[in-house]
Amino acid sequence: MAERTIWVAGDWQHADFAAALAWLTERTRLLPLPLGEGRGEGGAPPHAILIAQSRPGQIARSAVEQWHARAPLARLIALLGPWCEGEQRSGKPWPGIVRVPWSTWPTRLPLALALDSPAIRLPRTATDAERLQSELTRLPSRQTLGTALVRTSSRVSFDGLRLALKACGLSAEWAGESTSAQADLEIIDGWEARPAAAGPPRILLLHFPRPDDLGRAAKFGVVAVVAQPLLIADLAQLLQRLRSHSQSLAALPEVA
Repeated sequence: MAERTIWVAGDWQHADFAAALAWLTERTRLLPLPLGEGRGEGGAPPHAILIAQSRPGQIARSAVEQWHARAPLARLIALLGPWCEGEQRSGKPWPGIVRVPWSTWPTRLPLALALDSPAIRLPRTATDAERLQSELTRLPSRQTLGTALVRTSSRVSFDGLRLALKACGLSAEWAGESTSAQADLEIIDGWEARPAAAGPPRILLLHFPRPDDLGRAAKFGVVAVVAQPLLIADLAQLLQRLRSHSQSLAALPEVA
């Protein structure tokens, strides 16, 4: 497959986006655009326009629309820093743009870019619910091929996670009620649920995770920190990524 071209604009050199930009550099041809200006690059149109914003209000909506006018068929994606998490409630987020929070880029960015899959192209007027439904239709139906141990103090949370894991080909058991000798994966619902003993690879779920949480989590055997609320498409994408990097997760099912 030919190398995809991505226009990248805004505060893309911020430390919070370093990992995401390194991932993109390995897989695409990045063409930086000047901050706050509407100029585009010449040559072939880009596959996507990625606009990085570490704080609300850094980039004017007019600049976003000018970039899009230069490449109207490109996907529009916003990569957002921790300070932008409340923008949808109290700010003025750009309309018609797929939002990718910094903490969920390993799962959300590949889905938004669709570099390797013929994903359905939705119009800018599509709602978040319609985008989620489109992503869910790409998940194949699979039999149960692994077990996840869920550590949470809430029965309601466990039931929700159990259904999400089932959609990804994993059965779920609640810690304290588990009868399995060993689980393939642990899902930890918040720092308060973190076990003291070592265990299988772990995914930590947090509300509004911060950059400091990532370093802290790595010390306790956590392979991924995921922001709540958890989306099934995100979980499926994460499991696929973990399978390719962790020998201990080799038995887990592939997901799309």
